[in-house]
Amino acid sequence: MTERMKSRSLCFGQPILPSLCHFQSAETLRNRATIATSCLARRLVLIFTAALLLWGAGSFGSCFAQSSPPQVVTVDTGVQYEGDVFSVKELSINKPTPSPIMNASDAIGIDNGIRRVFINANTARPPFGDSDLAREKVFEIYQKAPKWTEGTGTFIGVGPFDQFGHREFTIGLSAKGGTAVRKTYIQGITKIGPRFCELKNLAGNDTLEGTKQWTMRISTGSVPREVIRSVLHSRIKEPDQPDEYFDIAYLFQQMGDFKMASEELRQIESNPKFANDKDQIRDSRDQLGQLMARQILREIELRKSSGQFDVAIQMAKFTNKDRLAGDIKAEFADIEEQERLVREGLDEKRTKVFNLIDKIKLIDDKQIGIVQSFKEELESDLNRFNAPRLDSFLRFANDAGTLDERKLGIAISGWLLGSNRPPVDLSVAIPMFTVRGLIREYLNLETPVARREAILKEIAAFETGAPQYIDWLIQQMKPIDSSPEIESYTGEKPIKFTVEFPGTLAAPEPKKYQCLAHLPPQYNPYRKYPLLLCLPGGTQTVEENLLTWSGKYNENLQMRYGQAMRNGYIVVSVDWRDPGQLRWGYTGREHRIVMDALYFAMRKFSINSDRVFIAGHRDGADGAYDIGLSHPEHWAGVIGYSGTFRKYIDKYWDNQHVRLPLYCVNGTKDYTTLRTMMYSLNKWIRSKKHVVPTVVHYRGRGNELFMEDFPEAFKWMRGQTRRWPDRQSGFQFSCSALRPWDTYFWFYEMNGLPRDRTVLPELFERTASFKNMLEIGGEIIKPNEFKLQPISLKINTDSTLWLSPQFVDFEKQIVIRGRGKFKDSVKQSRRVVLEDYLRRADREHIYHARIDCRNGEWTAQKDD
Repeated sequence: MTERMKSRSLCFGQPILPSLCHFQSAETLRNRATIATSCLARRLVLIFTAALLLWGAGSFGSCFAQSSPPQVVTVDTGVQYEGDVFSVKELSINKPTPSPIMNASDAIGIDNGIRRVFINANTARPPFGDSDLAREKVFEIYQKAPKWTEGTGTFIGVGPFDQFGHREFTIGLSAKGGTAVRKTYIQGITKIGPRFCELKNLAGNDTLEGTKQWTMRISTGSVPREVIRSVLHSRIKEPDQPDEYFDIAYLFQQMGDFKMASEELRQIESNPKFANDKDQIRDSRDQLGQLMARQILREIELRKSSGQFDVAIQMAKFTNKDRLAGDIKAEFADIEEQERLVREGLDEKRTKVFNLIDKIKLIDDKQIGIVQSFKEELESDLNRFNAPRLDSFLRFANDAGTLDERKLGIAISGWLLGSNRPPVDLSVAIPMFTVRGLIREYLNLETPVARREAILKEIAAFETGAPQYIDWLIQQMKPIDSSPEIESYTGEKPIKFTVEFPGTLAAPEPKKYQCLAHLPPQYNPYRKYPLLLCLPGGTQTVEENLLTWSGKYNENLQMRYGQAMRNGYIVVSVDWRDPGQLRWGYTGREHRIVMDALYFAMRKFSINSDRVFIAGHRDGADGAYDIGLSHPEHWAGVIGYSGTFRKYIDKYWDNQHVRLPLYCVNGTKDYTTLRTMMYSLNKWIRSKKHVVPTVVHYRGRGNELFMEDFPEAFKWMRGQTRRWPDRQSGFQFSCSALRPWDTYFWFYEMNGLPRDRTVLPELFERTASFKNMLEIGGEIIKPNEFKLQPISLKINTDSTLWLSPQFVDFEKQIVIRGRGKFKDSVKQSRRVVLEDYLRRADREHIYHARIDCRNGEWTAQKDD
């Protein structure tokens, strides 16, 4: 056994110090202790140096020189980026020019070899940590590539890879006279690393004047594993030595593909030439098994955090634990033990409530019927997601000093309102079932107006018919339009629904637009899920767009494995286009279709409205940007792939949206698109008050779907939540409006715009000046005191101020400054509560009162 092989078997499968496992040379491996010591020393020096520079530089200061090794940057949402860290004064369509000193006004760039991420320096949390990326091994693959200078073109498409790592690559070029020419090259893989493969043009029709090289990098995970394996095996120079085979196995390990790494080791083991090394190879494969188990544990935690506990338990149950280390076995055992305790806890709560019901002698048949309905509801619906509602009851269940009737009242009120609400007596709790039924009837879209008026009077007769109780009841109910089809969803087929755009004088027939939805595995109406509202672009169908996020259906596992499903997101794809339409038109029709899709999704599915994201590809990304900036109150974040900023986006860049998060992905060679975005992005990325962008540029890439970026997008989404006012002062927005439907923002709404202040989409290109834009603003100066814009009443437009107990104390006076003056007490209204849900379907933030301004006079709406 050689010393080199012994070193390999000792270090294989240890990702914490991958520099010890590169199998580069015997000398390197014999001195691994020295390497580890120097790495630790370098890490301590970097941290100390960064802290010292930050201490001397103020809020951010100057910290990282260009010679710094790769580092880990953590932003204020907790998301981390790894790579070479640099600062730039501004973004450009060319390769960014790093600044030698990093200032607070600069943008931070992080380059990990495949993509560059740019963030606002104010969002970073210094000091930055040391990264392991520098220790990754990248294989050079010889391919005969012409030495052309770097060029551009319009990306059109690619073909599949062959066994040599070649594929067809088609772009559009402009020949003399401006004629567009399609050109197909043969691309070949010239570098393979754990994260990226680099490709270059190898051959093609070279007769077109000005032909240039196109170098791009794609995710290694997007290349078929057998192609990577074939290409790497073809470069082996010493087939009688195991070293290069170990290199390939280690590459798969770094990629996280432990199955392929293990298969590579098995191939080495089956080679008679390496018969003396079988024990060491087997040990290495066992270590791979430990790493694979760790990977499964991470996936289990992701599934649990996404509400997919059955999936997580099945993964834990069917993992082979025979040869795992003791601490890993203990983690698997702990997962199964936690599940056992949860199930026992559910049984305990159910049993104690049922025993209590059997003990109590109820007064009349009506009470008996309602309590029996409560028992049946617990029997069918009690689960881990709604069980915390009975926590208050459980605290009193064994208290001999509390009457049984009082305990049952606590159980019922906790079930209907949530355990964090004030408990009520049984005589008050039982009628809440009736109130809840009336609320459901009122919120049904088919309920006639006259019947709604009658329901309001019926609800007012109950003690728990007060506005705050109505709010709490709505929060704990199943979605209003939930159905057995939705609640028993298997994932095999999408859920379909349509939104309707009403007819016009020119085209009186209403139009219907299709929406398709996939729900994550184990969807439960009592858990609130994040929503991804997706807009297809170009010629992409709504079905194709849905599948890019949710993935294909696995019949054996009976679930989908797309990134949205893994992360527990509801996905709704909206077809916003008229027949033949390819480009986003910035019209009221498109806005209404998308916003109605959001509305109906929130009525049908259990959605956390603070975690709603709008995303799009290409022209769909244009739409996501447009709607996100125009209606910022709805979104936790806006995501765009290969989108552009045009028309109203360019005019709204100065809107202060309470720092609306934006995730913007493009290829560095998509020059035409990038040019439209640079002005706004550079304004935002250095600002403390505008949009908060995370700008991602993939090296050498064009106008593409970038599906390999989805895991990174979901990491970004994990840290985002919608901004909403609370009782603290300081919530402020200021937004320009050019279209009649861009006039509502959080708690303030203007009802229409003067004609001389609007620019409709069809007139946009012919409008010479946009200086007449109306600025709509709102600020909570201090609790219960609002300042509204425009202040002047000369702009003859009505306004509405919406109020919620989340940011208003209804026991005190409300003060309005702007659009006239108001100072008076305002009462909560059950009509406003119900009508607000009826128009917005937002269960997290329901308004309880409204004050309307008509001709400069503010008047609070009251219950009739």
